[in-house]
Amino acid sequence: MDTQKVTEENAVGVQGSEPIVMDGSEEQSAKPERRVEKTPEELMALQKEAEIIGRTVINPFVKGRKRSYYGQMEALIQLGTDEWHSFKAVRDKTKEILSQIKRKDGRSVWEEIAAEPCDSNGMIKGRRRSLTHPLSIDGRIRTNFRTLQRINKSDKSPYGNPLKQLCMSVDCKVVPLGGSKDEDLAMWYYMLNTSHKTPEDAVPVYDNPLATRGRKKGSKNKKAAKITPIEEK
Repeated sequence: MDTQKVTEENAVGVQGSEPIVMDGSEEQSAKPERRVEKTPEELMALQKEAEIIGRTVINPFVKGRKRSYYGQMEALIQLGTDEWHSFKAVRDKTKEILSQIKRKDGRSVWEEIAAEPCDSNGMIKGRRRSLTHPLSIDGRIRTNFRTLQRINKSDKSPYGNPLKQLCMSVDCKVVPLGGSKDEDLAMWYYMLNTSHKTPEDAVPVYDNPLATRGRKKGSKNKKAAKITPIEEK
């Protein structure tokens, strides 16, 4: 979709350039059951905010407590939609964005995330283990992108639904290097795909020939566009 006009049937996020200070009070309150999909009213409000700052692509995760999902989506938007970007480029842009958001204690959100402790099993503050690099922020970023490909009601917490509502998807392509079957040695690429015409068409691509756990429901089995491996810089 060239521009995203949100209707009441499908509709979500935006960011200003100013650093954001958050008081952290939301961390102390009890966590209610998380609602993933956006209401028509929320989507319309986000569309209006996007128009005010001159945006045509909306970040569904702009509202609320800005953390990894917000930063990673914002990185894909700022790097350029409908284009493949290396993992390093996405990670560096995510760091740049989240480093501008400050908590009450003065730490940036990036510093907060990077400093999160892990137990001996690789669990991050009680969250599930990352698929790769369980103790590293790199592994968490990759896992977050995989989580944002959940769009089916049968999936636990289909976090990709706000993207689907906007006819968008996060696509992933893994290019093995040197015949190695190690995912950590491969080149990872990500793209925010805004070319879908309807929410039903917004099914994410996960093209990973090294995957050993099978494809999650909702991911297209077709391969992504061919990418020539390049040196990450």
